[in-house]
Amino acid sequence: MLVYNYFIGDNQRDKLVDLQEIIYSYSISYMFQEIRKIYLLNPFVGLYLDENQIEKLLEIENYDHRLMQIPHDTLAAVFRYKCRQSEYSKELFELNEHEIKTFYKTNFIDTNFLKKIDKEIWYLIKRWLEFLNYAIFNHISMSREIAHSVISFNLQEIDKKKAWKASQNTRSIIKEIYSHIPWIAETK
Repeated sequence: MLVYNYFIGDNQRDKLVDLQEIIYSYSISYMFQEIRKIYLLNPFVGLYLDENQIEKLLEIENYDHRLMQIPHDTLAAVFRYKCRQSEYSKELFELNEHEIKTFYKTNFIDTNFLKKIDKEIWYLIKRWLEFLNYAIFNHISMSREIAHSVISFNLQEIDKKKAWKASQNTRSIIKEIYSHIPWIAETK
């Protein structure tokens, strides 16, 4: 995960940024699996990908995480913005430590990352996953571009330019979806 100043006020190095960096690989894997679910469960998937692309997406087991990094890092910035606007404040009745560990074990085989994160903000990992899930399932144009980037990179004849273009398109889509955020014009 690369952390830049994505929006005005995004220059803080804090526990939230640390949390996002610690669970980066988990988040990328989660995003990819959720995007695959869209194409397994959606009866209108043919509107977004052709049959060969769907088949290829469902076969892919390994992919270059860098293709997922641009959408991940941009969505991570959106989540940080929302947290800094108190949108994800801790609620009175949060899950207890045992319930939180159980929740993560249902999503991840390895939960050792929890040892590296302050227990005070464990609830934010759940909010982060819920946010990713919402973004993936409710913004199909973004999910389609992520799928296109991974498919293009994993074809027999790799089309790296097409893969990177699709990955970079996600940043524009995300910025458009969350246009209320005071984005800094140039984002690396």
